[in-house]
Amino acid sequence: MFLDELPIYGDEPFSIFHAQGSLVELLKTLSKDRNPPLYFIFLWGWIKCFGIGTIATKSLSVLFSVISSVLLFLFARRHLTLSSGVFASLCFLFSDTHFDISHEIRSHAMVICLSIMCMWLFFELLFKPQQTSRYALALGICNAALIYTHYIAGFLVLAQFCIWVLFYKKKTLNTLFFYVFGLPFLLVLPWLGIIYSNIPKAGEFWLETPDLTALLYVFEKLLEDVRMRKMIGVSLLVLMGLSLMFRSKIFAASYNAKKSWMLLAAFLVPILVCFWVAQFTPVFRLKYVVYSSVFAFLLLGYLISSLRLPWHLSSALLLPFLAHMYTEFFPANRGIENWPATAQKIQELKDDQTGVFIIAGYKHRDFAYYYNKEWFARPKELSALLEKNNIYPIYTVDQLKQKNISRFKKLLLIQSHHLVVDPKNSVETYLKNEFSLCRRLTGRSTAKILLFNAKQNPCDHFKHVSEYRREPSSCVVFDSSIATDSSAQLKQIRYFSDLENLNCLAKLNLTDQMSFSDSASNVVNKTNKFSITLEKTCSNLVEVKGTLKVFLPSKCDVVLVADYQKEGIKIARQERYVLEEINELNKWVDLSFNFDFSDLSKKNGTLKLYLWNKHDCEVYIDDLDYSIITNLNSF
Repeated sequence: MFLDELPIYGDEPFSIFHAQGSLVELLKTLSKDRNPPLYFIFLWGWIKCFGIGTIATKSLSVLFSVISSVLLFLFARRHLTLSSGVFASLCFLFSDTHFDISHEIRSHAMVICLSIMCMWLFFELLFKPQQTSRYALALGICNAALIYTHYIAGFLVLAQFCIWVLFYKKKTLNTLFFYVFGLPFLLVLPWLGIIYSNIPKAGEFWLETPDLTALLYVFEKLLEDVRMRKMIGVSLLVLMGLSLMFRSKIFAASYNAKKSWMLLAAFLVPILVCFWVAQFTPVFRLKYVVYSSVFAFLLLGYLISSLRLPWHLSSALLLPFLAHMYTEFFPANRGIENWPATAQKIQELKDDQTGVFIIAGYKHRDFAYYYNKEWFARPKELSALLEKNNIYPIYTVDQLKQKNISRFKKLLLIQSHHLVVDPKNSVETYLKNEFSLCRRLTGRSTAKILLFNAKQNPCDHFKHVSEYRREPSSCVVFDSSIATDSSAQLKQIRYFSDLENLNCLAKLNLTDQMSFSDSASNVVNKTNKFSITLEKTCSNLVEVKGTLKVFLPSKCDVVLVADYQKEGIKIARQERYVLEEINELNKWVDLSFNFDFSDLSKKNGTLKLYLWNKHDCEVYIDDLDYSIITNLNSF
């Protein structure tokens, strides 16, 4: 579900990039990294079988999440109640947070699966007297696997220890205790040095020391949202209080208070301990403790289903929680970086004389995955392949200067997490001084693209023309380039823009409701009779030619105008009636034009090129590609 709609982003390219190599190289990389190895070993095997495609790589986490949903139900049916199992599984399935985790190529879905399995074995050990040694041994191995999947998940083992000490003091030194807690320690011992050497230090890691606001945010997201947090929080507080004071009167005889406290500990201990540890080393993040929320769902379902009520009434009490989660389930609305769109835009803009720079540099894997998957599939050669094609990951201005940027006529700066590594934005500032900033391409992607031209290739702004005013707009500009033909004594300056800048919707009458190429086009209607206008002062004008995309919803007699004036006095004006050139309505059509001004001799003036629509109908234009040709030394 949505596997092909959610792009690879964040830390996912890291996972794929390193898991596609050899197992020896993967373990060598992880021995110097903060990521434990177990999930990556699974991913390595998965990629060997199914490849590095988006659906293939994401499906491993989906598989773990499906198993988690089934385990939740079976665990609750065996040790709690059938209703609590249904409730917890449905909450898990309709949780936006868990949906995101289930589609992320990271270890968190596997952690959730293992945490449910660990607590199931823990319940088996404590509440089922048969074969306790077998369960204890299995639990010890499962606890070790949990830690080898994500270090923070070890706090669930700490929660088990707290439960054991509180409720089973007499068993703290027996064989079972060693299997459950000693065995994981022995199994993790070979990796302890790596764990210790990679503990993040405050001020040197991208995470910050959390405050109470951060803690509240984590609780809110674990329990879906503010409203759901209050619903679950108040319900748990009231029901746990009733279980302490009026257990026999309010809850059924089968209700076991110890199980409630164990589930509460499995929910709260990992979060609170992680928050406390993060005061010394920054390790507190929603995804790190997301596994604990499944125990809150189990606990709430168990408490409500254990009330002395007919089963249909207790089930009815669970419905408001499920109804809210279902109605608020919006899995596709994710504010993530749209790297497919970013890579496509770079492919459209880049040529042999263009340099592409990515800041922060570690985001080059996100970019490369969508820019050229064949390159990405060659991890040892990726850096060299990118550099060979003038694509460079950078972190500082000094690294930028080392690339000899003066050889490029055009630069594309991709900004993603750039303020993390360059908080003063010094790279952009430097480029603004050395090059001419043409436009900021944001579109629907949070990975911003800045287009710079060499200063000899000017960047000319759109003009917004109406009957009463003419104003320049600096938010969108034409990407321009100059070519000369010495034999014919001609100079050509070519202007292009696809209008994909949503920052300019209001200023330039752009609309994101219709576009030829991506996200915006210029609408020309009765309230805005003139399109965005190219305005250029020149002399010895010879020719104006080009193409633009035009969309006519209905027959509309609009005019393409090339107006050449000097101080408001007309020198020459040429027009082209669009409807005569277009045979199809309700479809984007290429309109080519050529205006000949060769008879103007040496007159100089200001050229304005625009679309004029004085009627009630609407016209849309996009992908403007204009060329102005003059005699040499005319601009």
